Amino acid sequence: MVNKGDMVLLELEGKDKEGNVFDSTSGDAAKRLHGKEGPILLSFGFDKIIPGLFDAVSHMRKGENKEISLSPDKAFGKRNKDLMKVMSLAEFRKFRVNPEPGLLIHVDTDQGRTYGTVKSVGNGRVMVDFNHPLASKPVYYKVKLVDVFSDPESKVKALCDDSGVVEKWSMKDGNLELKFRDGLAQDKETRKALLLIMLKTRVEGLKKIDIGQKHAAQAVSSTQLPVSGSHNAKTGDPKRETGN
Repeated sequence: MVNKGDMVLLELEGKDKEGNVFDSTSGDAAKRLHGKEGPILLSFGFDKIIPGLFDAVSHMRKGENKEISLSPDKAFGKRNKDLMKVMSLAEFRKFRVNPEPGLLIHVDTDQGRTYGTVKSVGNGRVMVDFNHPLASKPVYYKVKLVDVFSDPESKVKALCDDSGVVEKWSMKDGNLELKFRDGLAQDKETRKALLLIMLKTRVEGLKKIDIGQKHAAQAVSSTQLPVSGSHNAKTGDPKRETGN
């Protein structure tokens, strides 16, 4: 059984009624959607997981495989006409975007990032459909629960391993020491900041994270949990998604 607050490592493949793969942890789809191949690490109750997949995984055991069929209400919901929005063409031009039917866009709001598809362009207006492309459609998943992480130390290990930027770590009495790998590319620097946020928001009982003076400039804090050598900068809480 998987409980809210646990972290899970999943292998999965999602297909629509026609057999088209829309989500996967292997092949080109995995690289496009998740940035890499291999199991995806999700925080149960924090990250966005469609209802039917959430229910199925919550009753699985480590190592178990399952195939599930999901109706629209358990997947991406039903189409909502109120999610068809008319936007100004000038707004797109301001960001040097040339909208055309089929173009996928995203809009950042107070509730997070929302994705839409351009349906038509004309008379200075752009019609955008913010319904999920699979809204009102049944979907099918193959999923394997590779591992479950429930205690703080196992969550720290899972997050550090998944980030690919940590050389070694140790934790005692709620104090975590991290040593990052040297010579990381710019995208890995971003992963450092994301890792710190994930540790603070996903791992209970952490009192302090020590990253050393060398890396203090990259420290980013989303809570009042202290990071040694850094200031507390307010950031948003990143949510991973599956079933996009």
